[in-house]
Amino acid sequence: MTPGARRGRAGAAGLLLLGAACGCGYEDVARARLEAEGYTEVSLTPTEEGFTATAKKGESHCEGSVHVRGGAGSYEVSTALVCRAGESAARQE
Repeated sequence: MTPGARRGRAGAAGLLLLGAACGCGYEDVARARLEAEGYTEVSLTPTEEGFTATAKKGESHCEGSVHVRGGAGSYEVSTALVCRAGESAARQE
């Protein structure tokens, strides 16, 4: 392997590690999990531990966190969102 090829592989590995450390590569996985659980209007913000999330579920506004671990097609995703009734649901009570 030539020195240039080694540098290219090392650079690519560094980018993968950087992406995994900031959670950037996991945003699509986190969003897909929330949507599969019935959340809409999903907004994710990267944190050191994963993502903070805001979303809607029906008429309820939800906030919480999403953590993604793994890679290469196998992921463990944990979600912790708390929802409160929306204005229209509150008016009906």
